[in-house]
Amino acid sequence: MYKEVFGLRMAARREELGLTQGGVAVDTEIGQSKISKYENGNLEPNLETLGKLANYYQVSIDWLLGNPHNGKEGSIMKAAMEEFFSDIVATIEGAAEQKFSRDEEREVILAEIAKTKDAIIEKYSVTK
Repeated sequence: MYKEVFGLRMAARREELGLTQGGVAVDTEIGQSKISKYENGNLEPNLETLGKLANYYQVSIDWLLGNPHNGKEGSIMKAAMEEFFSDIVATIEGAAEQKFSRDEEREVILAEIAKTKDAIIEKYSVTK
């Protein structure tokens, strides 16, 4: 759970502040490719980087990791995660029914996951 929430929260906070991944990379001296991988859940930061990102975004590490501090926030995160994973399963099942090559299927699934993630971030607009 923490890995997925961390990426969603990083992206949501960056977008809330009107920043680009490139801008964050320059300001924090963390490579843009790492910022992208963190947001997509493909890479996890070490403790030093986690602290640096929390300070940069002016949020707690707890918040970045998705530790709910009240029932409302926990309910919102639960709903967002359930919707995200439900949509991913539906996308995979739909792609499996099509006559795609393995590479085409992979591309379709990755594109749909990215769209779903962006839509859920927008819908739930997770803020601190």
